[in-house]
Amino acid sequence: LVADLPTSLGALSLCLDADGEDVLMPLASGLPTHLEELKLEVGALSAGFCRALAEKLTDKLKSLTLKASSAECLDEGVGLLFEKLPLSLEALEFEVNGSDGLSDAGLSAVAQKLPIGLKTLILNFEKNDSIGDEGLGALGRQLPETLTTFRIRSELPAQVSDSGLSALVGHLPQQLRTLELRFSGRMNSFQPRPLITDVGVSAIAEKLPSKLQILLLDGSDCMV
Repeated sequence: LVADLPTSLGALSLCLDADGEDVLMPLASGLPTHLEELKLEVGALSAGFCRALAEKLTDKLKSLTLKASSAECLDEGVGLLFEKLPLSLEALEFEVNGSDGLSDAGLSAVAQKLPIGLKTLILNFEKNDSIGDEGLGALGRQLPETLTTFRIRSELPAQVSDSGLSALVGHLPQQLRTLELRFSGRMNSFQPRPLITDVGVSAIAEKLPSKLQILLLDGSDCMV
């Protein structure tokens, strides 16, 4: 399919229930080079696929959406991909639904490579309990000043607390118009108290940009 696509194609959206590199590698290497908008939904995300995809991203690309149902070596793969994100990118959506998710180190690497002209950033790490205060703080400190929409979702945040939430919102871009924070994790015998209290919520309220128009805060089962 990819080999037969017109080289002049400007936008491409593919949803494939595939997770083998024998399928995904040819997909990445065969992508047209004039794409301005690319949306891919795949099975398992591997470091090899991320590397091959990164090599096909050009300075014509303005919007990238990458979703996967699981991942292998996610920190390594994300590092390879984000290293090559073009400066022309204005919208980025990255989603991985799996327990073997991104770590604090991986999220820190992501934050350092965000294009400086990015306007929309959407991160969804469903069923990921590896991100904690350190990763959120690193992300918050590196958010591009051009950002107008920022959405992040992480389920089962075993290590997220008031401190991490405060660090995440501590450097929100003043141009931000939409902010969505979704964190959920159930209390149990190992975590008998809410992870995020009214202290963290107050920190959000105090640091919101003056131009913000839309705020969505969801702390199901992990906030007071």
